Amino acid sequence: MTSNQKRLRVAALITCYNRVAHTTACLEALRQQEDFAAAIDLFIVDDGSTDGTDKAILEIYPEARLLQGDGSLFWAGGTRWAFAEAIRDDYDFYLWLNDDTRLKADAMARIYATYLDVQARLGDRVIVIGSTCEEGRDALSYGGWKVSRGRFSLMRWHKTPAASAQWTTCDTMNGNCVLVPRDVVEVTGNIDPDFTHGMGDMDYGLRAREAGCQIVVAPGFYGYCSANDGGGLWTDTTLPLLERWKRLLGPKGLPPREWRIFTRRHAGGLWVINWLWPYVKFWGNALVRSLGFGK
Repeated sequence: MTSNQKRLRVAALITCYNRVAHTTACLEALRQQEDFAAAIDLFIVDDGSTDGTDKAILEIYPEARLLQGDGSLFWAGGTRWAFAEAIRDDYDFYLWLNDDTRLKADAMARIYATYLDVQARLGDRVIVIGSTCEEGRDALSYGGWKVSRGRFSLMRWHKTPAASAQWTTCDTMNGNCVLVPRDVVEVTGNIDPDFTHGMGDMDYGLRAREAGCQIVVAPGFYGYCSANDGGGLWTDTTLPLLERWKRLLGPKGLPPREWRIFTRRHAGGLWVINWLWPYVKFWGNALVRSLGFGK
């Protein structure tokens, strides 16, 4: 370890709700990081859990900064709160970590090594993404994204592969395992309060890029996290149609106001088309199925 690394201070930011087994596995893996001598302080929001998550957290991390929510924060709200508390203490780095992500033992050492390499080549203000994979197989679940424009300027989203031997640049990211340095926070700030859940991380990455920051996907995988297959979400075709529509408009879907803000900010001059498209597509697909042309 270098003397510089030993002086580093890292704030881990986590939001959790009623999945104590996932949360404790995440914290135990964070606690057991190898070859990384920096101090990692935990800022964790328990958003009103009723399954004993708060007590389990303090058993593993008695020194954690435990913040108690009321069940209304979701990912973006909870992480924003933890982020704000950590920013007050002026850390060198902020680690976004989903509570269902279990880090590999060398994850932090490798992510930090990637940061140093990218910083030496591209300069400061570098966000580093540690991609996650499915348990037992190297299938990408969460990580970086590139954004392109398709017909009618519709935004197209492409997952950035993580298995190469060299880091690669991208446009934004999922917030499952992300290292954000202080100098990025100085120009990008916190997660935008306009977002409740899943758009907060994507918006942050795009705003960071617009502010001149670099975003890179580190080579390889850094933890295990199963991809949400849509079960219980608006994409779950086993649910009744109106229930799916309700969930599309809800916090874990594409709430119209939040999606309007996102597309107006990032989709260019034809943002209205991007805003309306998911809702039009939803009912178009429903009509096709009702006519017997779809599954």
